[in-house]
Amino acid sequence: MKASPVQGIAISALLLLTIALRCAEPLKDGDLFWHLAYARQILAGHSLIPDATLYSWTPTSGAMIYCSWLSELALYGLWSLGGASAMFALRYAAVLLIVALLWLHARRFGLARHPWLPALLLVVVLAAAPVTPTKPELFSVLFTHLLLWLYYGARHADRHGRSTAPWLWTVPLLVAVWINSHGGVILAAPLLLAMWAGELWNRRVSPTQALSTPAHRTLTLAWIASAAATLITPYGLAYPRQLIGDYLLGTTPRPDVAWNTAHQSLFSAAGWSSHLPEYGLLMMVTLTWLAWRRRRERAQLDTAALLMLLAALPLYVLYLRSTYLLPAVFGYVAIALLPAAHRQSSGSARAAARASRVVSGTGAPLLASVGVLLLSAALTARTAWEWQRRPEPFSWPGFGIGYINPVEEAEWLSQHPLGPKLYNIFDSGGYLLWRLYPDYKVMVDSRSFPYLAWFEDQYRFTMGERFDSFLNKYQGDVAVIDLAKAMTWRNFLRSTQWRPLFFGATAAIFVRRSDARAQSLRYESAAGLASLRNGDAALRVFDFAVDAGDWRTAWMVASELQGPLRQQISEPVLSAVEDHRQAYQLAVSGHYADAAERLSRALARKVPGDNDMAILVMLQAMSVVPDRSSTQAQQIEAGLKKLLQQRD
Repeated sequence: MKASPVQGIAISALLLLTIALRCAEPLKDGDLFWHLAYARQILAGHSLIPDATLYSWTPTSGAMIYCSWLSELALYGLWSLGGASAMFALRYAAVLLIVALLWLHARRFGLARHPWLPALLLVVVLAAAPVTPTKPELFSVLFTHLLLWLYYGARHADRHGRSTAPWLWTVPLLVAVWINSHGGVILAAPLLLAMWAGELWNRRVSPTQALSTPAHRTLTLAWIASAAATLITPYGLAYPRQLIGDYLLGTTPRPDVAWNTAHQSLFSAAGWSSHLPEYGLLMMVTLTWLAWRRRRERAQLDTAALLMLLAALPLYVLYLRSTYLLPAVFGYVAIALLPAAHRQSSGSARAAARASRVVSGTGAPLLASVGVLLLSAALTARTAWEWQRRPEPFSWPGFGIGYINPVEEAEWLSQHPLGPKLYNIFDSGGYLLWRLYPDYKVMVDSRSFPYLAWFEDQYRFTMGERFDSFLNKYQGDVAVIDLAKAMTWRNFLRSTQWRPLFFGATAAIFVRRSDARAQSLRYESAAGLASLRNGDAALRVFDFAVDAGDWRTAWMVASELQGPLRQQISEPVLSAVEDHRQAYQLAVSGHYADAAERLSRALARKVPGDNDMAILVMLQAMSVVPDRSSTQAQQIEAGLKKLLQQRD
């Protein structure tokens, strides 16, 4: 088997299928919505500096700068035109533009039709996918590729005797836009430094890879101008100084980093679930193999590429937030190392002939060709399987607004003026402030930086470790508690001062029993619970429903788990859910011993709630009571029947 255009076409089809599936997921990050709220505030207040304290009733600070006004306005404009659909279109457009830039880069080397090129692009797309959801960070991913494309465009122009100025002087303009779009601009600094130092080193050890003296002079001046461009923000020097202090010097304590998965390492649970360690290893093996092939042909080492990789690799390993840097560098360096990539810069006729045979399909190694095709097919197949069978905890196959955002819960609150002070969880605060301000104000949201002064209190409350003391210190009106935080909503369920009024796929809403505004309101569940699309979300709904005594909703969701969501749930978990349902039916019909056995098995899959444990204790007591007509048995049975009543 030889590399051929057919192989390239096949892998290109796999690449497009992967992009189509990988980006076909709901808006699963609440950050987008507080950015939209910032844009709305900027337009209403006619100021590019938003007030970070506006949306919260708890102690907040606007001392930390967050400068993303340009991307926020762009996102808000798109949202105003097309809502969530425009956000999905933007993500597809950005990913396809990244692929197009890499293809144009390959074309510079005469590799636009190289049969292995689509496989490299596939790896880049998959490795960067976790950081391409629609929010300002997406602009940093795109601008990183634009920076590399401009740099390599300058090198290509220089080798062909053309001016590098149009390419290199575009970089300061890019940085000026970038610094006003997202703080990820700080990751451009190590790339720019690696490019400059690498070109200087190339002139000493790899002359055929180096920029000419005039081009290197232009690069130096353009890079100095790029540093100056970071001052062109509404905050002037204060913003780049803060970025350097926070991310390089660590001058600002950030207790929230322990909470935020973006600050975790490649080897965290989030990194493994996204297969980032595997992609990192694959990228390094690919680069090593391509570099070895180049060295066999006596090609000189490109030290600029080496230094960029050395800058990107630690950031890929240490922080999930910066993992997009390595895939971008990998894509541009790997293409430059592909067979025939050096044809235009090498004087070796033998090397050029050998490279030409590889590109034309007459000299590719059999093992490499088979391996590239099979690996591409395997990566696409896994993507398709996970998209359908193992969606992420708050996601599903398709579009919409993900379950991390309390959509139905916010709509319910908008129709019932119970605020204005909300108790809520970090993750869902972004959507709540976007949808409900100014009628309601949040306790916290995923910005985290306005709340650093009391982060410890917030963290302990969210983990369920503090309740009464927290509520006494911070006195709110209504609680919107994410179902993912079971210890916290259980604190509200067991409290004699609070009662649940409404819950959806994301959160449960509690009000004070003494709140006169809620006296006429009856408990209800969201209509969307009848058509859940994520198995993990359904399990969270099920667990809340049984703890709340909402058996009607619990068994409806159990049927969904056994039906359309079955392929997303393991068999032991499905069995436990069915045991729970059977235990209830047996308890209602008076078969207490069998019910106790079933319920005990069901509760083995999770931390039991108070309601479950109380029912289990009573079932076990009724299983051994010698005389069911005794006063003790009648009391236990009455208590059991009360617990088994449907909550209304």
